[in-house]
Amino acid sequence: MVEPNPKYLDEVRSILFNSLPKHSVRIYLFGSWARGKAQRISDIDVGIWPLQALPPAQLSRLREQFEESHIPYPVEIVDLSTVSPEFRERVLKEGILWNDFENASPSPKKL
Repeated sequence: MVEPNPKYLDEVRSILFNSLPKHSVRIYLFGSWARGKAQRISDIDVGIWPLQALPPAQLSRLREQFEESHIPYPVEIVDLSTVSPEFRERVLKEGILWNDFENASPSPKKL
């Protein structure tokens, strides 16, 4: 693994915004990268909360894109519509909102 570098978050955002319908999904960065505590072994945790359920095939394709990318960290995609309310609330409270339902473009970067 390489040292944590925020440029990889830009690559994650690019893949997400090119792959998901921005107008119908909230996207959150959470975990150690959102807290500014990422280490060389940290994965990048991304929560997606779609207005309507995303087909499993679309989520699989998205995960494959990250596996095939040059991002040297595992990217963990979590569908927030399928997790416990407690976990979802924690992500909403502690995460960084990258895209909201009503936005046509990504939220400003906050690192």
